[in-house]
Amino acid sequence: MNIAVIRNYVVEKEIMYALKQLGHNTKYISLLSPINAFKNIELIISTPWSHYPISKVNELRKKGVKIAYWSRATPSIEKELPKFIDTADYVFTPYKSKYNYLPLCASSNPEWELRHNYKWDVCSIVMHNEGHKGINKLKETYKNLKRKYIIVGPAWDRYPEFNSIYMKDYNQRYRYYWDSKISINILKSVDALPLRYFETCRCRCFPIFYESELLNEIYPTELLVTFNDNTKVCLLYTSDAADELDGVDL
Repeated sequence: MNIAVIRNYVVEKEIMYALKQLGHNTKYISLLSPINAFKNIELIISTPWSHYPISKVNELRKKGVKIAYWSRATPSIEKELPKFIDTADYVFTPYKSKYNYLPLCASSNPEWELRHNYKWDVCSIVMHNEGHKGINKLKETYKNLKRKYIIVGPAWDRYPEFNSIYMKDYNQRYRYYWDSKISINILKSVDALPLRYFETCRCRCFPIFYESELLNEIYPTELLVTFNDNTKVCLLYTSDAADELDGVDL
């Protein structure tokens, strides 16, 4: 099948890799490309940050091109982009909804296969969102943490009291997982499992998950370490000897 992936700054590289592994002819197409750029294309894959203009989508559908909308976002997507969802032939979401349920996963791209080079005990890859309850909990966690940590993501430069890095290329996120022993993850919604759940495990970094019913569908319960708003978490890991970090409210 000839497939066009609308250029996306987050996961475009991994989408293209997966499609080529499945034997499809694929190419990137810019949001600014004219209709004739889709010549011989049978399917277009678009995501929340790269949806082609609605007027052009309707024109392509008249020509017989199928449109697949792949949402990696939380259920709020149904409120934010109803017009685009209504013009798509296929809609996939990582949460249970009236649309097609398609859980996320981690990339099998060989570029992700690195060796551990531990620089930090704990890491989080997340954008700072002012007023977000989970972010506030995360900040309290790192204030009390007595181990080496790194927070990776936009807008943390406004808080110099935290050890943080602004990551220009999000496709390099896996390198931070390989260089950390533990990853603490927060969510905008517990109804969906984001990429970081699977990518942390893919990089053999020990993940601490936010509590979600969907986790029970993927992991054996006895292997889960989860937390919620009322949980006091104690981080344990072994290096030369078993070290215990102070319990922190998340």
